[in-house]
Amino acid sequence: MYEVHIVATWMHIISAVYWIGAILFTLTVLGPVMRCQNTGIAIPIMSEVQGRVRGIVLVAIFIFIATGTFNMYYRGLMDTEVLFESSYGTIFLMKMLPVAVMFTIYFSAPYILKRRSPSSKGVCCEVEGGPKPVGKVFAILHIIALACGLLIVYLGVMLRG
Repeated sequence: MYEVHIVATWMHIISAVYWIGAILFTLTVLGPVMRCQNTGIAIPIMSEVQGRVRGIVLVAIFIFIATGTFNMYYRGLMDTEVLFESSYGTIFLMKMLPVAVMFTIYFSAPYILKRRSPSSKGVCCEVEGGPKPVGKVFAILHIIALACGLLIVYLGVMLRG
């Protein structure tokens, strides 16, 4: 059972590294470069890249759920007494708040961005000229997700104690 726990923990960590790395890449490299391109180039490229990244992140989410559930079982957190009355359970529950925020951002961001600018196709780029509210919302969502991801990592390290 211990060996399965180690494998599950490593899969959990690798999934987190990918997701946080994708956020950093999109926020610091892809988004800024694409905002400087004309719309005819930027929207198709951003749509394609984000579609591929979102697909892999969706796989990572399933890995998080499976490995996280297994690790909860392994650590005894399925017992409500341990979950709600131990310091380990308290830290775990604190970790679930930013996890919920990240999942919410992941699943709602395309709809939020499309609503702000239908021509943006749910990505950060939009028609040139004027203010770029979709780009700002895109950046804010990624910054919030990154902050939540780093907090999750910190709390996860605290759980390994």
